[in-house]
Amino acid sequence: MRRSQRRYVSLIPQEVSLGAHEGLPRPSVANLDNVHVVPKEWLKEQIGTLSPSREREVKRALGYALGWPELKVL
Repeated sequence: MRRSQRRYVSLIPQEVSLGAHEGLPRPSVANLDNVHVVPKEWLKEQIGTLSPSREREVKRALGYALGWPELKVL
């Protein structure tokens, strides 16, 4: 099974569950444990959006992934 087809959420602090509220066609997980920087030109289309409260959850998860205490408390 490809990584993008993973059907479970491990509920670790570095993950954020996403889905219909973010405009995604099916339940998904943003895993901030393995972040890569890519050129903007590689991004073809926007597939969803985050509300301000979901942005805080992503920042918090990134704080756990990077060991950044200030972000963990968001």
